[in-house]
Amino acid sequence: MTGFQHLNQIWRANFDTSDYAGNFGRDITRLVKAYLPEDIVADARTGTRFPVHLPIKVLGLPGAKASQEGTTENISGAGVYIWVDQTLEVNSRVEFEITIPKAAIAAEQDVVLHCIGRVVRADSQPSEKSGVACVIDEYDFVRREGR
Repeated sequence: MTGFQHLNQIWRANFDTSDYAGNFGRDITRLVKAYLPEDIVADARTGTRFPVHLPIKVLGLPGAKASQEGTTENISGAGVYIWVDQTLEVNSRVEFEITIPKAAIAAEQDVVLHCIGRVVRADSQPSEKSGVACVIDEYDFVRREGR
């Protein structure tokens, strides 16, 4: 069984996104722990971090273009660490969408997770992308017809 097939099996066994109102921390932890080998998982301050690199779109940043694209570095039950072009201000509200590719879960379309959270740490480096740690306060699965 490939990694993607295993992830799909875990996803389908544990998550019904047709009427989803679950607990993000518990669910993402259960899903990713089942998918990743134990030696890859890193300890975090508030939970286990999983090195999951997924596309992310940060929405409606003040003083910036309408949105910016980035990538997740890791995800935990408490939040996410992302790489983006613009540094986000600590304690600011942030709204973003994480895309879980359909191939990863053997679905007919990508799964988009809409999140609202807060920036708890910003690590900027000259001429490189900025690393931003965000706590996820709210999330919901987005349904997009015709994708």
